[in-house]
Amino acid sequence: MIRRKRVFLDFVRNVVRATLVVREVLGCLVILIFLDGLLFSLVEGKDIGSSVYFAFITGLTIGYGDITPVTTLGRIVAVFTGLIGTIFVGLIVAINTRALRQTVKQMQSQESD
Repeated sequence: MIRRKRVFLDFVRNVVRATLVVREVLGCLVILIFLDGLLFSLVEGKDIGSSVYFAFITGLTIGYGDITPVTTLGRIVAVFTGLIGTIFVGLIVAINTRALRQTVKQMQSQESD
């Protein structure tokens, strides 16, 4: 059990390290999704809260479908939000993959010592 805890903590440390490397990119992507929500609010005439909710649900590729764009410009904003969100989700997956790889290397080097 102690070994599992140590491996988990190593993984978390590696995730934090990898995240710190790309924190500006992650921050910019989150801001872009938020701005897309504001733009969606203007284009579609929806309240800001619902529009930001729509942007993050679309960006995180969840897409419940409870809010849908009606105008052509709103649909373009939604597609742009989806593209940004795909990059965001891909970056999160890449961070965790790198952290997992580093954790496995650390485990292997500890076992060989």
